[in-house]
Amino acid sequence: MYYVEEHGLGEVTGADGGYDRGPAGFPDTELGPGVAFVRAERVPTHGTPEYGRAWPVAPDLWWR
Repeated sequence: MYYVEEHGLGEVTGADGGYDRGPAGFPDTELGPGVAFVRAERVPTHGTPEYGRAWPVAPDLWWR
């Protein structure tokens, strides 16, 4: 995690990170991996409403 942050590679989330993987109109379909990584260009902008809820992307790497 520290390497990712120090080099601006993206975000690492823990079990509290959620990813909205459902079709449009089904907000209750969420992936909740134990740990995940999302590349920087795919992370929602900090401070936006999208950043504060389940991200509408699939993690680039994840582990249950």
